[in-house]
Amino acid sequence: MQAREPINNPTIDDVAAHTRRMDSLMRVMARMAHDMNNLLGGVTGNVELGLDDVTPEHPVYESLIEIRKAADRSVERIKRFRYIAARAAISPTRFSLAEWLPAVCSKILAQSDDGQVQCEHIIPVGETGAVAADQALLKVALTELCANACRAVLGAAQARITIAVKTVNCPSGPPSAYLAAAPGSYVRLRVQDNGCGIPPEQQPMALEPFFSAWPKMGREEGMGLAIVYGIVRQHGGSIQIESVPGQGTRIDLYLPAA
Repeated sequence: MQAREPINNPTIDDVAAHTRRMDSLMRVMARMAHDMNNLLGGVTGNVELGLDDVTPEHPVYESLIEIRKAADRSVERIKRFRYIAARAAISPTRFSLAEWLPAVCSKILAQSDDGQVQCEHIIPVGETGAVAADQALLKVALTELCANACRAVLGAAQARITIAVKTVNCPSGPPSAYLAAAPGSYVRLRVQDNGCGIPPEQQPMALEPFFSAWPKMGREEGMGLAIVYGIVRQHGGSIQIESVPGQGTRIDLYLPAA
């Protein structure tokens, strides 16, 4: 897969400008999550009070149940906003990404595709991929990457996703057009597909909330990569995307090595 010039050879000013744009969007998402949570508290509280006062046979009972279900869905949406804003609760632990990855990926892909996608894990012999990260948040990020990859390979003759782990030294910081990180040792988690790819003019916007390269393919479209960005940023890491239309997409997450 050949890299596209505009996204893979950014200047320092390009990366800084993207970071400032994402900072603004993340503040908006954080404020939305805060305000929605406050508003929702009044709704859920009154619904529960209403349910305490009626029996299942009451005419409004089913309506109250539907309101509670909608509120529960809103709670999940608020959680996703917090991921994007890098405001999620985080409890990092030291673990081996190389050992953690295969079983987690198998479960994720079992839920994300219909069994028609081939998945390959590439982990060098002796590679531990030791990181200090929140496993639950990392699973959220990996789930979003796999879901995106599964959508991208729809219709491919031989749909394939490759997931790789490798410890790399980045003396100038991880290569990224999106997010600068300090020099040092990182564990690179790579998710690559042979799907439709992202048009080059859309790649600079790929991590922005509500932007989607695949419009009209389901609810919550356009939040996945923004969530990944927020989670990686919260861990002090970086992210890079390389994509060629018709050939596929490669997304690298860089997490500080532990």
